Amino acid sequence: MLRYFFGGPEKPPPPPIDPKPWDGFHQLVEVPDGTTQIPRNAFHAKSCLQRVTLPNSLVYISKGSFMNCSGLLSIVIPAGCSVEQHAFQNCGVRSVLLPAGLKEIRQGTFVGCKRLRDINIPASVERIHRTAFLWCHDLNHIRLPDGLISIGRSAFSYNSSLASITFPASLTLIEHSAFSSCSALKQVVVPTTTEIADRAFHPCTRIVRLPPARMRARQNWHAAVDAALAYKRCRPQLYGWLERAQNRLGSYGPDGAARKRDREEFERDRLLSPFVTRASSSEEHAGQGSLIRAASASSSGLVPRPSVRFAAGLDVVVRNELRGGAADSLGVEPLRRERRPSRTVHPRLRAFGVGGSLGMVCRGHMSGVY
Repeated sequence: MLRYFFGGPEKPPPPPIDPKPWDGFHQLVEVPDGTTQIPRNAFHAKSCLQRVTLPNSLVYISKGSFMNCSGLLSIVIPAGCSVEQHAFQNCGVRSVLLPAGLKEIRQGTFVGCKRLRDINIPASVERIHRTAFLWCHDLNHIRLPDGLISIGRSAFSYNSSLASITFPASLTLIEHSAFSSCSALKQVVVPTTTEIADRAFHPCTRIVRLPPARMRARQNWHAAVDAALAYKRCRPQLYGWLERAQNRLGSYGPDGAARKRDREEFERDRLLSPFVTRASSSEEHAGQGSLIRAASASSSGLVPRPSVRFAAGLDVVVRNELRGGAADSLGVEPLRRERRPSRTVHPRLRAFGVGGSLGMVCRGHMSGVY
């Protein structure tokens, strides 16, 4: 109040002594190694957050740590880390990788994650508590792990896209309205040892009860079919890759085509090097490079390469001047010798058919030979 009347400037608050990654508003956050806990509501309602990297030292994610982070796309939770209630409520995550060793998915952990499509539930999970996946509209398929014991109330309610779910033989309890309002779920297979509460499923869902032993055999059969289909899909690509790898390895073998080609080029360059000489030309003065001409050794049957590029960037143009019997014996058609006139006729004189070293007066201009 005194500063307001006397006009004294207010001092800004001092910066924190130990700044944390959740103190500011960042799009990409990397939690430093050595951090063991993310505090409660650490990233609450920070819609600008898009990606966060968690260290392996993390052991605890507190309640509501990432609540209402609508811009968060995916997250990978390290092994041995426990997740508290409503940790990812109303997040925009599309894929979540839960840690190995997780025992429970607590109440409301992913409630309201409408864009969640892919989630990997580890085999160590034994209980899924109430409203864990409530209102996850884009969730299409869920495979519950072997060893799961109970599914809480309204755990998967109002998931309109949920079309298939695989229950394990170890399941003992499905609580009230666990899968209510899942209109796309037409049929489920539940063990006979599982207790199903009232209105656990949508009225249009058909429930098939099988003994646990038969369910295990059914699951093994489906796993074998999935493996066979996956092998059938990847077999053409695998065979193509093996064929390309074999051809490549064979071409560089002792008698391979690539090894033979490299050996011929090496021998050709080695035999060509004594005959290469430097010659100057008019193009050299024009800054367009230098022309080096090489005479071919007709007696040895050497056929120079038409173009050679050195590492320094020098272009060496070698003209094949084989003539007579040497070219015929090698089956090489000799290049025509370029005949350049010693002098160039002016274009106006060339139009009148005048050549050579003649100069004349045309249309009032003196034109000469250049």
